Amino acid sequence: GLAAPQGAARSEGRNGSLRLTGREHSDEELRARAHKMLGNIALMQGDLGGARGQYENAHATYVALTDPFGLASYWQNMAVLASFERNNERALESLLEALSVAEKSGDRELGYIYMNMADVYRRLEIFDSARECADKGRKYFQDHRDRPGEGKYLTILGMITIDSGDADQGLQYLEGALQIYEEMGDAQMIAQLSNISGR
Repeated sequence: GLAAPQGAARSEGRNGSLRLTGREHSDEELRARAHKMLGNIALMQGDLGGARGQYENAHATYVALTDPFGLASYWQNMAVLASFERNNERALESLLEALSVAEKSGDRELGYIYMNMADVYRRLEIFDSARECADKGRKYFQDHRDRPGEGKYLTILGMITIDSGDADQGLQYLEGALQIYEEMGDAQMIAQLSNISGR
């Protein structure tokens, strides 16, 4: 499935509480982040309508604040929501909106947006576009020395390669991703990839 925006991990503490990072945040910004968190919780609980409502509340604040990072995050959340609804076309439309905002603002999420686009194109079986987006994301990760992003790239590339008919090569990519996640100690991704690769 699609990855949630990485910004959530940076600005929300382990216990789900909001914390200030780098600069003081306005009440409006914190309120938008709270709505986004509540939307994520509703999504995980299967309450798609509740998630949409919370994301829309966050969006209204991001628009009022002209916050490009918040807007890119909103469109990524909407893509994840569309993915839960099994609407790949809507997910892709939302990711294209996120990409448009992120490219103009230099958003750090750009690499992950490309990875999510690659995953949607994979599900649509448009494999050339899937690989193109994955390669664009990888360049961003390499330029920013983003090791988790490299793992994400190899994971997506492996899934694209398997789905397009080359299971042996795809499994090699997944093994490469697994090595990165083992180095990082990412238990969740290790478990997921071990299950896929048959370890």
